[in-house]
Amino acid sequence: MDGLERIIPYIISLQNQLNNSSVERLQNTDLTKLLEIAENFRYSVPVMTVDTINDEVIVTGTIPMILKPEDVSIKLNNGVILHIECLWHKSIKDKRIAPEPQRFKKRIELPFCVDPVTVKATYQNRKLQISAKKLSEERLTNVKVKFLD
Repeated sequence: MDGLERIIPYIISLQNQLNNSSVERLQNTDLTKLLEIAENFRYSVPVMTVDTINDEVIVTGTIPMILKPEDVSIKLNNGVILHIECLWHKSIKDKRIAPEPQRFKKRIELPFCVDPVTVKATYQNRKLQISAKKLSEERLTNVKVKFLD
């Protein structure tokens, strides 16, 4: 949400400009600015998708320029809540890397309980992929209730 909060003032300003502009001015300036804002927004708020294939859950998302493995943290809470945190860098127009990294945090509730031993994560070509297998019935524990009355 941080990325969205940063660009809201630009969007409001652009909307005001669009409301008060002639068609010629729109074609020359504002649409270019809108494209720039859209491009920045696309890379400021990575979107993660959750898919299931048989007994496996796969979480994927495009996150540009994660430079080293230590910049990514993936934790599984109670087999159902996935916490993803990472530092990633924007690319500046002249193809250099922005000096200050962006922080991305995401909490995802998985569609079923997964086995922590099977969690795997890969990062290649800007794509972060996390997969895990469903917790088998034999690994679930049954708890008996003890009546105290």
